[in-house]
Amino acid sequence: MEEIKAVQISALPILNQYIEDLQIPKILSGLLKGGREEVPTHKVLTVLISNILLSSSPLYKIPEWLKDYSDGIGEFGIEGNKYNDKRVGRALDELYESDRHSMMTAISTNAIKLHELDTSEIHNDSTTISFSGSAYDKQTEGSVAITRGYNKDHRPDYKQIVYGLNICGDGHIPLLASLYDGNRTDDTTHIVNWESLKDFLKQADFIYLADSKVSTTENLTYIAGKGGKFISILPKTRKEVQDFYKELQAAPLEGEKKVAAKDWLVGYEKESSRKKGKYTTYRLYEGEKTKEGFDIIWVHSSAKAKLDEQIRLDGIAKVRKKLIEFLPKLNTYYLKTEQSIQKRLDNILGKQKEFFDIELIKTIRVEKKKIGRGRIGPNSKFKEEQIIQYELKWGLNEKAEQSAAKIDGIFPLVSNTQLGGKKILETYKNQPYLEKRFSNLKSVLEVAPVFLKKPQRIEAILFLYFLALMVMALMERRIRLNMKEQGIKSLPILPQKAKTEKPTWNNIRYFFKSIIAMSIVIGIDFNRFLVKGLTPNHKLVLDLLEVPIDLYTNPLSVDWWSAKQTIPNPKLQVESESDKLVEKSAPSPMKIVHKIEDIEPLVSTNSNQIRCG
Repeated sequence: MEEIKAVQISALPILNQYIEDLQIPKILSGLLKGGREEVPTHKVLTVLISNILLSSSPLYKIPEWLKDYSDGIGEFGIEGNKYNDKRVGRALDELYESDRHSMMTAISTNAIKLHELDTSEIHNDSTTISFSGSAYDKQTEGSVAITRGYNKDHRPDYKQIVYGLNICGDGHIPLLASLYDGNRTDDTTHIVNWESLKDFLKQADFIYLADSKVSTTENLTYIAGKGGKFISILPKTRKEVQDFYKELQAAPLEGEKKVAAKDWLVGYEKESSRKKGKYTTYRLYEGEKTKEGFDIIWVHSSAKAKLDEQIRLDGIAKVRKKLIEFLPKLNTYYLKTEQSIQKRLDNILGKQKEFFDIELIKTIRVEKKKIGRGRIGPNSKFKEEQIIQYELKWGLNEKAEQSAAKIDGIFPLVSNTQLGGKKILETYKNQPYLEKRFSNLKSVLEVAPVFLKKPQRIEAILFLYFLALMVMALMERRIRLNMKEQGIKSLPILPQKAKTEKPTWNNIRYFFKSIIAMSIVIGIDFNRFLVKGLTPNHKLVLDLLEVPIDLYTNPLSVDWWSAKQTIPNPKLQVESESDKLVEKSAPSPMKIVHKIEDIEPLVSTNSNQIRCG
């Protein structure tokens, strides 16, 4: 009797290879407490990571998703429905109770070693993971607080967790993540985060890049005092920035140099990534030092200058429209007092207030009003009443516009690296790639909405999202490096065979989604597989990802999807020290890696220093 079964393959073998290369199942297994569960916890968590990367699903839909890949049958005869929401929930509980910091350290160590990552440049930023509903009203002792704070998703009505992320400049690979209470401000996280990086890298002289929240006297002097290096942007509230802007605004315009009093030097030109043939020119000026004694590099960007001008013009146009609509409403309903009118005007003007000359004219006229009811007659009595009315006159403040134009495109960088202005700017320009990782987290991996209520499980699953983000970034880095090495300009892996010069994980999983395996069973002895949908372009992508084609052409059984490595990666050498890394309770911080041989696994003594998720 012949039986044919079709199971999904898609990009799962690629994920399995990268997950196994990083030794994620082994590290999880070594540091989890374990129990007498039918399905080992490290396998459940590995399946969750694959689900996050391929098609993020609620926990109760994991068995249904797994059926597409295994026809309901898992490794060693375990059925797919064994991965139900209760089992997954218990696995997350166990992960929460484990030493996730040591897991993160060990896995990141393997990523640096295997992929030879340069960690001399570390970028840090944070975002918010938003939650709605009343399920998070109760705080759980020991877990991160899901509460209201400054919401970066522009949803102040939502509760949130602050999610901090550190990536290396080489390929923008996530190395460490941290969770903070939802009302934690960014400026209070940098010292503890920098200390965590220093312990992890076993070195202090890596370049720490962050947004303007790090540019406080306390943060900068602490990092510099410990031998650290940093590059950041100075906030506009700093006196040094305000004084420099006033100096520029007081001087006359002189062409593109903006001001005759300063010698703006051309730093470099860069072609726009969106518009071919369009270039951005960066000019530099090294000004006075900060009050703490750190270098300030002033930058003028031609692209930012155009953007600043357009934002200002759009803002002025929007205010003008609102003022025109506001005039007929004056002296009516709730706009009859000076206080109410001024409040509404402040609302309308907002940040554009300096560009408008506003005059509110108050007029008082006296009117006689009959006392009592009835028609006016010879015996009618009258009283005088004051009628107060307001008139609004407004116009554009051209002087303020010209003054603002003088600082368009100008921003200050602060550093103690001694790299020179051009190199400092080039290094800082990599900071937006961290925002791209946050975008990947929220769009490609769909971290929200979170289908969990317990804060402990939320912390645990956010740890898995960090691992998924790392795996995704490593795949993108490897395929792009190999394309460059082999002289391949683009790959036709987009819909309708469109080409892309920078393949993303989203492109790759779409391209591989149509690959399936036909399992043909004849009688009880003969079982063979037929893989459908694998084209030469798929084989090229596998080659660029350094994934063995045998993972697709020679599936071993219907449990091929499970978390086990069938083809060892020749790059990964499991040494005895690596085995010890898993056996010990707190794997290592390590030296900063400029070369692969610099890594020395050590035992961490402060693994609970920050909350990791």
